[in-house]
Amino acid sequence: MFEFLRKGATSIFAKVFLAVIVIVFIFWGIGTFTGDRSQVVAEIPGEKITAREFREFYNYQLFQLKLAFGEQALEHAKDQKFKEEVLRELIRRKLLLKFAETLGLSVSKKEVEMYLAQIQAFQEKGALSPAKYQALLREV
Repeated sequence: MFEFLRKGATSIFAKVFLAVIVIVFIFWGIGTFTGDRSQVVAEIPGEKITAREFREFYNYQLFQLKLAFGEQALEHAKDQKFKEEVLRELIRRKLLLKFAETLGLSVSKKEVEMYLAQIQAFQEKGALSPAKYQALLREV
């Protein structure tokens, strides 16, 4: 039986068939990796929101929803309206950042630390815990 397979593997038909399969996988794989990154889902003046950026923000919003409402939130997330809400929120945030830039507004490292110190999830013994902060960041 193995002799038959060895002879078949060396035939011109087997080599052509293998080459066709390799070529299909190469181009199919490349299309999957390159097409999604550059796909634009929305545009605001001077900036494009890619499918990848939307997906990352969507996953973040889903994580936040799940933290707040548990597994029940997943039913709401399946709704098309949720995706639209997430996209609107992403656009709103981008516009706010652009507006803040035009006004010359920025946030210092100290202000960020003060804000994070107020969040209960990052506290340990009433103070900001860098370890808790890092652990929660890894989850997101």
